[in-house]
Amino acid sequence: MADSFLLVVLMENNFGNTDEKMDGGIEAIPAGFQGSKKQSGKRRFPFWVVLVALGLILLIVSIFIINGSTKPQVSYQRVKFTTEGLEPEPVTISGLLMKPSDGGAQQGIKRPGIVFAHGITGNKEWYIQLTRRLVLEGFVVLSIDFRGHGGSTGYCSFGYDEANDVLAAARYLRTNVEEIEPAWIVAMGHSLGGIISTRAGAIQTDGRISSVVAIYCWTSLKDAIEDLAGSIDDFVSRLWKFVTFSKHVDVDAPDFEQKYSILDIVDDARPPNYLLAIGSADELASVSREEEIIEKMTVRARSLGPEKNVKTGCLYGNFQDGSARKLFVSNDDHATELASGSILVEAVNWIKQSYGIPAGPVVKAPFLWTRIFGIALFAVSLFLMSLGALSFAKPRLFPGGSSYWFEVPWDFEGKGIREVAIYIVSVLCASYLAFPAAKAFGIGPLNPYTGVNELALFYLSRSIVLLPIVIALIVVLIIRAGGLKEYLNRGKEIASIWGRAAIYALLPFLLIIIFMLILSGYLFLPRALPMFPGAFIAGTILMGAGFWLEDYLFYRIACSVLVQDERTGIAVIVHGVVLTLTLMFAILPLLESPMVTLGIIKVPVLLLLVFTFPFFILVAWLSMRLRKLTGTSLAFVLMFMPLVVWVLTTQVSVRGF
Repeated sequence: MADSFLLVVLMENNFGNTDEKMDGGIEAIPAGFQGSKKQSGKRRFPFWVVLVALGLILLIVSIFIINGSTKPQVSYQRVKFTTEGLEPEPVTISGLLMKPSDGGAQQGIKRPGIVFAHGITGNKEWYIQLTRRLVLEGFVVLSIDFRGHGGSTGYCSFGYDEANDVLAAARYLRTNVEEIEPAWIVAMGHSLGGIISTRAGAIQTDGRISSVVAIYCWTSLKDAIEDLAGSIDDFVSRLWKFVTFSKHVDVDAPDFEQKYSILDIVDDARPPNYLLAIGSADELASVSREEEIIEKMTVRARSLGPEKNVKTGCLYGNFQDGSARKLFVSNDDHATELASGSILVEAVNWIKQSYGIPAGPVVKAPFLWTRIFGIALFAVSLFLMSLGALSFAKPRLFPGGSSYWFEVPWDFEGKGIREVAIYIVSVLCASYLAFPAAKAFGIGPLNPYTGVNELALFYLSRSIVLLPIVIALIVVLIIRAGGLKEYLNRGKEIASIWGRAAIYALLPFLLIIIFMLILSGYLFLPRALPMFPGAFIAGTILMGAGFWLEDYLFYRIACSVLVQDERTGIAVIVHGVVLTLTLMFAILPLLESPMVTLGIIKVPVLLLLVFTFPFFILVAWLSMRLRKLTGTSLAFVLMFMPLVVWVLTTQVSVRGF
């Protein structure tokens, strides 16, 4: 809170004192909008120095936090291998080989090997604290990026072809890591990783995987979709064509249900020595669904053993012939399964027992928030340093200040209600029509990253719908200027303003990109930018352009009638409300109930608005503050969008083509 308060104070002092008109401004400032200079005492340091210094301090702190939760007692090696021999068109898999740094390899100690598989939209770097905990238990872990994720090539098939990625990783451990006992290789994963580990263990033909630990598994993809989102004929069918991880998955194909079924490929022997862990509060699967899987796997064991029914915590079969099965249920939900001490204890002991190693003492649960907190500080530090760069450049590029309000482009009498209504209705209607229009226009996935793709598609389609309004505004401006010739005569003046604004806007963009490129490898951060720079830049441009257009309409039509006597509070609130409602109106055509699915949970649409409103108020306020400096929204867009794209491409993204 203290940092947030300091940031607000700094921005109020540094960005609020910018109301003077710039020579050759975009528009004359309407009466009553001119600001007066705020008198302030002598400052010991320029504000840009304070902002950059604070950003650097947080950057250093973030590096210490990330390293402290990543590197001690564990050695890391980035590796790559292919799925050659497993499929006609091999893909290259990116892996992170993690070993105990206790010198055991030099002493000839043999260790169990674990292939760890992440969840959908995840990557190997986001699971480091969990996999590091496994290494500290004495295992060698090869954490991989599935195809279409992280640093691997190919595209996501949503859990089918990815089984070959796990099998290729097991082969790599057997043939390239000396301290691995070839018969001691476990496939372990969470969420989609649990499903794929199960599939890999079931379809293998050479026994390279001798045990499986699945933290969640579906009975079939069809069951999972319908449990989560309802009938495939309803919501899912309308949404599916817009998400990039589904471009090669047809939910309406005749073989869809059978192809993605787990129940159809498991039995008493496949996969070997199988532990299935699930949280009783898991949003993606009920305990009864998981019992179906164990029931299919224990037909023989239950017929021979003393326990005839499926019960949680009961061991069926035996480890010697690979028929051991167990269902473990904790009190966790889908996300907290990763930080669950009880699940980790079960997993570690299962791996040890699979190889005749006595179960050890209780292991510590990974404190997963440590790295996440450090990465959040890393993003905040880039944000503060970007503000510092803008503060430094402001008096040099805009020595006379800037004009940042547009006059309403018509002279009708009124109290501003008409102007505000035109802005709100046009933006919300265009948002509501965006996805239906994309379907009508034949616009498919634009960017290979899920999250970035959906936003880019939405903004592009909405911009097309808004185009007639923009054209109408230009016509009004031409008429008001006295004709096209007179309007074009201002081109040099406008080009000068936009040129300086572009230079100003590129400063934070370049700073963010440079720091990400330099530090992402050292800190073991997901490396979406260096791996696929074209997709990263394209996402920034597509999303930024769409956001900029909405921002332009706000300032061109509504802002000037909302701002009175330099008080911008009402304008910020209206803008924030519209940005929030934009989200709801965009998804309304895809919904048939008041509930919306966010990742792994369902929430009411209205509750979603409550949670997102404060964020969009902040976005609206920051947009206005930065617009005051240049007369455009470029600086805001090019500082805000790379951070948004970075978050999406590293935390909630998957490439689908």
